[in-house]
Amino acid sequence: MSIHTRRADVVWNYLGIGLSLGMNVIWLPLLLHYLTPDRLGIWQLFIGIGAVVTLFDFGFTPQLARAFTYAWSGVEQLRTRGIQTAPEGASPNYPLLAAVLRTCRYLYLSIALTALAIMLVGGSLYLQHVIPDASLYAEVRPAWGVYTVSIFLNLYLGYYMMALRGLGDVAGANQANIYGKLCTLVLGTLALAFGYGLLGLAAVSLVSSAVPRFFARWRLERRYRLRGAFAEHAGERHYAMRQILGVLWYNAWRDGLVSLNAYITGQATVLLCGLYLSLAETGIYSVSVQIIGALTGIAVGMLSACLPAIISGTATHAWEQVQRLVALSMTTLYLLFGIGLAAFVAVGIPLLQLIKESFVIEPAVFALLALHLFLVDRHRLWACLIATTNQLPYTRAFILSGLAGTCAAWIALRAGWGIYGLILPPFLIQSLYNNWYWPLYYQRLLHMNEATLLAKGGKMLIRKLRKRR
Repeated sequence: MSIHTRRADVVWNYLGIGLSLGMNVIWLPLLLHYLTPDRLGIWQLFIGIGAVVTLFDFGFTPQLARAFTYAWSGVEQLRTRGIQTAPEGASPNYPLLAAVLRTCRYLYLSIALTALAIMLVGGSLYLQHVIPDASLYAEVRPAWGVYTVSIFLNLYLGYYMMALRGLGDVAGANQANIYGKLCTLVLGTLALAFGYGLLGLAAVSLVSSAVPRFFARWRLERRYRLRGAFAEHAGERHYAMRQILGVLWYNAWRDGLVSLNAYITGQATVLLCGLYLSLAETGIYSVSVQIIGALTGIAVGMLSACLPAIISGTATHAWEQVQRLVALSMTTLYLLFGIGLAAFVAVGIPLLQLIKESFVIEPAVFALLALHLFLVDRHRLWACLIATTNQLPYTRAFILSGLAGTCAAWIALRAGWGIYGLILPPFLIQSLYNNWYWPLYYQRLLHMNEATLLAKGGKMLIRKLRKRR
């Protein structure tokens, strides 16, 4: 069954992005107001440890999401490389869907139990080491116990969210995320206001992890009736879970290495900034990176909504559909990022300096950093499109360039380049290959160049705007 991007998918996707940005604006002042500095620091440690263990899926999540899309589109077999073409309009392969779902349950339970054990042992020892005050640690320990359970649920039941996206229900997945964030905001505010502190925040995290995942489970059954469909097709071809794991692992470890490398090199940049620049410069650099990340997050919303339909179109060789969606997504990406960047340089930077006079962001430095990070995100997005063909030729290039850029930044900082040492060397290294090669690689698959895609996307946007008048 072909997947198509609906208007509801795009709307709910942008609502989710808007709520995430709004949460950051509201949530941080609440934490600063209600928590003492040491407890705020401990809560940030909780979040940091939780972010590390979410990397434990090691690339399986995107592989499983694509497997769901392929099976829903009607493919008969999963392959280590490439896709077995399904005829456009083919019925979903329910036996394969059932096998992928069984694999998800086994795999995510194993990942969640491993993360739980590491957090309970390693995380507890780490917190005991960084919290020398015994009475404070005694207060923290129950909160840490509840928080580990929330991370366990987050990991184990995460496949319901992934399944929704894999089936093309972007609207449902974003609704689930929005309900979880609203729980965090409302219940978290109440917990802080009534003085429950870290334990209250941990309990809220547990509820906020469970709510979207149980909603996703409910929506899967109500909208797609998978349980009944699986029972109806139970006598058809059987797919072995070990075989599916073997096929997925072929690319999963490559995806995992790319994600791990991006995380490590990103953290390394922050650490280098703290080692060689002043605390004020470090703060300005970190805030600038967060702002640029937020602008990119808004700009990439269209591609996120269209990705399941692009994967489905690739599986069925509906190349006209793929071209339209890619053209619309990339045109929206450039347009929204350009508008957002210009608005922040013109209005945001002076406003920040007005609020805090000592917080000075140099427009030229910010624009250079924005160009570098945008181009990196851009070639990663094109690589994401390449991955829809079930091939990951970019793994080695991404890892080598990430490590080379980090080393070059370290050398430049030691040589006294200042803030430019964090930007120029990685920018030049990425521009030598990744920034231009991977966009060109995918454009050749579509038999279109970027200028043609952007012209096509621009015409589509103009037509959509005219229809609304």
